[in-house]
Amino acid sequence: MNAVLRLALVVLVVVLLAVCLLGLRFGCNSTDLVRIVREAYLNEELEQSRGTIFHRIDAREETARQLIAQRCSLRQALARFQALDGEWPEHFAELSRRHGRTWSDAEKNYQYLVALVKNLLDDQPEETAAALRRLEKEYQQLGVGKQKPSAKATK
Repeated sequence: MNAVLRLALVVLVVVLLAVCLLGLRFGCNSTDLVRIVREAYLNEELEQSRGTIFHRIDAREETARQLIAQRCSLRQALARFQALDGEWPEHFAELSRRHGRTWSDAEKNYQYLVALVKNLLDDQPEETAAALRRLEKEYQQLGVGKQKPSAKATK
């Protein structure tokens, strides 16, 4: 009985697929079909980009949490951010460079870390101040860039 049900299910799926394909073929002309296929491809590409974006956001937030908990240094956090930047598709990286500030990658990532720390510790002002002082001190010791934006400069 199982084999009969399985065969019936396969036949049903194939028939439904054929009806859908015939409906698309006769329901629209070839330019509509090309447009539908192109939109489906672009949608898939967008979904893949969203997955990359969410992965980067999650990884950066986790790095900021580790930095707050002092399980990693600022140098290590900046290195992780730099590695995540390497995973970024080139067209997004180009947009970021074109529309971003004139900071170096390390300065940009430092400012991103500062913003994440402020966001993660939003309801804990004392811990926020202590974490930002520690970050500022580590950043000064790293000597990244000539003009060092401070943690206090960002809001």
